[in-house]
Amino acid sequence: MSNEREEDGVVRGWGEGPIPTLLGVIAAVYFIAVWSEAAIRSGIATRWLSNGLGYFAQIATLFPGPTQHAIDYRVEGYRCSDQTWVELDVSPYFPIDAGNKENRFYRAIHFYGDQHPHRPTLRALDEFIVARYDRDVVEVAAQGRGGDSIGGVRFVRLRLAFGKPGDGSARYEAKPLGVYTPAERTDLYYTPESKRQERCARSGR
Repeated sequence: MSNEREEDGVVRGWGEGPIPTLLGVIAAVYFIAVWSEAAIRSGIATRWLSNGLGYFAQIATLFPGPTQHAIDYRVEGYRCSDQTWVELDVSPYFPIDAGNKENRFYRAIHFYGDQHPHRPTLRALDEFIVARYDRDVVEVAAQGRGGDSIGGVRFVRLRLAFGKPGDGSARYEAKPLGVYTPAERTDLYYTPESKRQERCARSGR
């Protein structure tokens, strides 16, 4: 009988042996992991699966509910001349996907400053922005147009409420940081004071 099935030219699935059972067990484990992420708590699957496998189980919590706020990230610079914080436009330093929320600065702050704070990454961003900004200041000063060096940066998160469903919301507008309330802004990172003073002294400002 088996020889007849092998020679009849029909392709059949794996219906016998341990493979279907093994695949069924793997599928059951996966669906249990997805269910636990959705019904119990996000991140629980990685407690008994590896981080790599647990990542694929977290699809159930990608969008667990409607968002209630718009998130924006801004940068302030510590101006050496009068020791005050002023808002900076860093978009020229991150040209990839500039002008939208997929730009490199926004992504870096979202993942390494907000969701999963990572000090080495934030310090690297700090160094990069200060170096680029102060280089521009030197070029402007060489043209006789003045310019103020900065000694550090402050990364700010804005959390702006949408309002109740059905009420509608105003179209997004990038307003100056000064118009937002303390409840709407959170400082995610700032250059330590000692580092700011060191940089300002080095720049002679």
